[in-house]
Amino acid sequence: MDSISDVAGRTFHNGHFIQRMHHKAASLPNVSIEQGTVTSLIEENGTIKEVQYKTKGGRESSAYAPLTIVCDDCFSNLRHSLCDTKVNVPSCFVSLVLQNCELPYANRGHVILAYPSPILFYPISSTGIRCLVDVPGQKVPSLSNGEMALYLKTVVAPQEIMTRGLLVFLHCDMQPVASTINTLASALYKVFSASPDPARKEMRQACFDYLSLGSIFSNGPISLLSGLNPRPISLVLHFFAVAIYGVGRLLLPFPSPERGYFTHLTQKNLIFIKMTMV
Repeated sequence: MDSISDVAGRTFHNGHFIQRMHHKAASLPNVSIEQGTVTSLIEENGTIKEVQYKTKGGRESSAYAPLTIVCDDCFSNLRHSLCDTKVNVPSCFVSLVLQNCELPYANRGHVILAYPSPILFYPISSTGIRCLVDVPGQKVPSLSNGEMALYLKTVVAPQEIMTRGLLVFLHCDMQPVASTINTLASALYKVFSASPDPARKEMRQACFDYLSLGSIFSNGPISLLSGLNPRPISLVLHFFAVAIYGVGRLLLPFPSPERGYFTHLTQKNLIFIKMTMV
């Protein structure tokens, strides 16, 4: 990270960004915009030739183009065209906008290691701060029947033509970055989520102390999480470094039966998390 010390992160309003992209595209003389819900992609010889969609009025229509770009989320009705993997939703993020509040560090994002899972705070304007709370389960508490209010009070507040061959190439090209980021993010979520298990608490503290060492011990994981370092081998090295550091802090300065027991439990949990990530 020393060679790229000028690298910095920036946030933006995604909705405003997308709207301005639409306005910019619509201003071009050779661009026409159609709004609707895509129902299917028609493929011919491994290439998408036609897009079938339904307009706001319910009329079925089709569009043809030499290049089709699909930008959608994991709940897309077109996902089955790419893979058959079922989407697993262990939890949902709920957003709360706070007005005229101060964060410990201005113009910075903050991650609070709370119970039962981390909470995110980051500024979205000069006076507004967004709080993201992780709600376990596939169903978000409803606003209409008071479930959300009850939860907040009881839980929160105590290119080229994309042929099939090119799609495979694109997937293989993006896999190191995506797999590294997803693996590390999932591992950090499991470690930093609160647990009554004493071994999990030791793992959480060991990981936090490891990141607090600074230098390569914090820059390395951050570069992996931000996508600046897509090498999976770096993720493996940091994983074992955290494991060795966590075991060492339990055994030193003097080994004892109790420390040995916690070391055994911590090693088992670390191996379990590694296996679940793979």
